[in-house]
Amino acid sequence: TLSRNGLDRLNSEAHTRFGKDFAALTPEQTKPLLAPLAEPWTYAGPPDPYARFLREAKDDMIQATTSSREYA
Repeated sequence: TLSRNGLDRLNSEAHTRFGKDFAALTPEQTKPLLAPLAEPWTYAGPPDPYARFLREAKDDMIQATTSSREYA
């Protein structure tokens, strides 16, 4: 649910601000949408579900990278 709702909000925000899917945005355009990732880390995590989604997605990407054959 967190991922589905987070992805829906990410694309919704991209359409609202830039009129296109998140995947079609430039790196500069993605910055305001990913701003919650710049917030300081805490043990409790962010209270906002969208910010929690972004943190989980980032953690998943790091885990996938460090577990990959190419990284080893």
